[in-house]
Amino acid sequence: YQRRVRDLERTFMVFRHASQHWSSNLVPVLVLLLGSASSWEQDRFVISFWVDPIVDPSEFDSRYAEIAAANFTVLLGGFGAKTPAAVQAQLNAAHRHGLAAIPSTCGGGGGNPRGSEAGACTNLTSESLWGFQLKDEPAVQDFAQLATWSAAVEAASPGALRFINLLPNYAKPTQLNATSYDGYVDEFVRVAQPDVLCMDAYPFFRPGDTTNTSKAGYLRNLQSLRRASLASTSRTGKQLPFWNFFNAFAFGGHRDPTEGEIRWQAFSSLAHGATGVLYFMYWPARASSLAVGAAMVAPQQAWGAAGNKGEVVYRLGPHYYQAKRVNAVLRVLGEALLGATSTAVYGPYNSIGATVVITDPDSAVLSVNGTGLGTGFSFFHGEFVLRDGRRAVLVVNHDSEYGLWATMTWRWGVDRMVEVDQSTAEELALIDDSPFAPGLQLSFQPGAARLFILNG
Repeated sequence: YQRRVRDLERTFMVFRHASQHWSSNLVPVLVLLLGSASSWEQDRFVISFWVDPIVDPSEFDSRYAEIAAANFTVLLGGFGAKTPAAVQAQLNAAHRHGLAAIPSTCGGGGGNPRGSEAGACTNLTSESLWGFQLKDEPAVQDFAQLATWSAAVEAASPGALRFINLLPNYAKPTQLNATSYDGYVDEFVRVAQPDVLCMDAYPFFRPGDTTNTSKAGYLRNLQSLRRASLASTSRTGKQLPFWNFFNAFAFGGHRDPTEGEIRWQAFSSLAHGATGVLYFMYWPARASSLAVGAAMVAPQQAWGAAGNKGEVVYRLGPHYYQAKRVNAVLRVLGEALLGATSTAVYGPYNSIGATVVITDPDSAVLSVNGTGLGTGFSFFHGEFVLRDGRRAVLVVNHDSEYGLWATMTWRWGVDRMVEVDQSTAEELALIDDSPFAPGLQLSFQPGAARLFILNG
C-alpha cells in the first residue's frame, strides 16, 4: 500500500509538471504504475564500471566472460549497445555470464513534455535486466525532466530500475545549481524519487590536501550520500541504497592509481554503507581528455619509424588484474553487508606512536595502536546492524600507500567475535597475526579492510 501511495505521488508530480500537455495519457500511465507487481530491489552487491565494451555484438560473449571472471556483478551499458537489437544481444550475453544489466534506453528523455518518451529499448525483457541508465551528472534544473522520464520508463517497463548518476561535491556551483551539495542531493531525492543514489568522485592522493577533490573530500561525499540514504526510502519501502563511482586510471591530472588506492576507494565506500561501487573506467574512451591513461582494457598498437602502424588491439591491462583481486574480496564483504543498516562511521583516527582511544561508548572499537611500527598509523571503521540483528564492524586502513599493523582493543567480548574470511565468506574465530607481540595484532594491506561480527 505504501509503495502504491508513493507511485501515486510520483504520477501526480508528473501531472504537475506536464498536465497541460499530457493529460490524455495520464490514465494509462496511472494504471501501469499501480499495476506494477513489484519494483526493482537490489539482490546482490553491485560491482560495475563506466564504459562497457564497445565491440560488435558477436564479441559480447568473450568480452563479458572477461568481465565476469574479474568478479564484476553488474554490466552498466550505454556505450557498447545503443539499438534495440544490440541491447537485446547485450542482455542475452549478460545473462549467460551471470551479470545483471542496466542498458541504454536507446533514446528517450525527449517528447512533449520533455522526458515523456521512454526510449526504444524500454520494452525489452530478459532475466538479466535490472533497469535502464537515464542520465549522468544532472544539475538541479534537470530533475523535473528526469522525474517525467522516470515515470515514462516505469510505464513502459514496470518495476525497472531507473539509474541516474549525480555530480560530486566538488562540482562547480553553476553545475549543481544548488546552494549546497546536501541540498542538491536532497532535491534530487524529492523531485526525481530515484531507485538508488549514485555519484562519481575521483580523489587526488596528495599529502595534506583536505579539499573536496582529496581523500578527505571523498569521505565527505560518501557521508552526504549516506545521510540521504538513511533518511530516504525507495519504492519498495526500504532504505534507499547508494552506490558510487571511483577512479581507476590516469586522466585529467590524476596519476595512475596504485592497487592500494583502488582498494581504499572501494572499501571506504563499503564502510559508509554503500551497496555498490563502480570503476571509472573499464573500456578505453577516445575523448582527448581521457586518452592518456589505460583503462582496465588497454588499447595497443604497433609503433614503427612512421609512428602508429597496424590494427589497434584491446588487451586486458594491469588495472584489470588489480580490479579482479580487489573485487574478489569486495564481493565477499559486500555480500556479507548487503541489507545491513549503517549505524555509525568513526574516524579517520591518526597517531604517531600513541594509542588512540575512541571515547564514544557506542563504538565497538575501544582503542587502536600502531604496534610501534613505522612513523604513524591511520584507520577508520564503519559499524552496522546485519539483517539477522548481529552487529558488525568494517575496519579500513586509511593509509592507501603502506600496509599497517594495528593493536586493537574492543568494547565487545572478543570471545564472541568472528571475522568474515575474505576468500570463503566463512565466519572464523579471530586470528592474532603476530602472536609474539602483546595484545591482538591485526595486519592490513594498503587501503584494505577487514570485517568483524559480534555473535550473541
